[in-house]
Amino acid sequence: IWIIDRNRLQISGGTEEVMALEGLKNKVESFGWETVTVNGNDMDELHEGFETAKAVKNKPVCIIANTIKGYGSSVCENKAGWHHHLPTKEEYELIIKDLEKRREELCHE
Repeated sequence: IWIIDRNRLQISGGTEEVMALEGLKNKVESFGWETVTVNGNDMDELHEGFETAKAVKNKPVCIIANTIKGYGSSVCENKAGWHHHLPTKEEYELIIKDLEKRREELCHE
């Protein structure tokens, strides 16, 4: 199983502006792979994607996980610059606070 984290960002900006990757599913399938597309920020969908992949026989499987880079943090969510940025102490504390808030929300759904 090959997993592609499809967050649509790279170090210098959005992939579609810098080096387009659309048609990714068709490109992967052209090499004989089965593809499964999931919301990579949803644990239930990821689990279902792995279960689907495990059921495929006689060919490799690629899971295209559509994600949001830095998901759950107001500091770094969907920001290309975080491919190479080290957080300051203040940024780190905000990120942890954001993720703890997100975890609490998920626990109460």
